[in-house]
Amino acid sequence: MYINQAVKQALKTNKGMIRADSDMVLFPTSSDFGCILVVPCDSKNFKSSIRWNPNAEDLIANDWEVL
Repeated sequence: MYINQAVKQALKTNKGMIRADSDMVLFPTSSDFGCILVVPCDSKNFKSSIRWNPNAEDLIANDWEVL
């Protein structure tokens, strides 16, 4: 589904959303925090990000899924 459809469904069901080829989970909110980004990590491999900056491909992709 497209990102706008995924956001609506994620907000309605209170769940996160993900792209098919990604391991980061986005939780859209209406707060000042924007989207909450969750990136899986373990003790050997840590990835972090303060903000998610989508590119054009993220915004027009139709492979978004709600968890």
